[in-house]
Amino acid sequence: MASAMRRGRPGGLRAEYLPGYTPNLLALQDHQQRLCLAGQITPAGLIWCAPVASEAEAKRVVHEACRLRGQAMVAQDRDERDTARDLRFHAAALDARLVDPAWRGIVQIEALQAA
Repeated sequence: MASAMRRGRPGGLRAEYLPGYTPNLLALQDHQQRLCLAGQITPAGLIWCAPVASEAEAKRVVHEACRLRGQAMVAQDRDERDTARDLRFHAAALDARLVDPAWRGIVQIEALQAA
């Protein structure tokens, strides 16, 4: 987590530091491959995704991500590739909020953003 806190600072991990590769999301997993935390990599730096707080919220997030992927498929069929890509990215960013229940409540996004 300490490394994640350093990377979230201005001037930390930034997309332009990785020439030829444009990452969108950073996912941190524990030794059991459980999602602990995720963030969106932007030109301005890393923006942490707020983890879901409950199973009910997780279900809503999954439903919305599925809806967006459906819209992306429709956009792709209409040859709207940029729109489809943006919708898929938004769905992936929502999925990034689905941290493992063991990690919910442990990760304090506000502390990471302020670090």
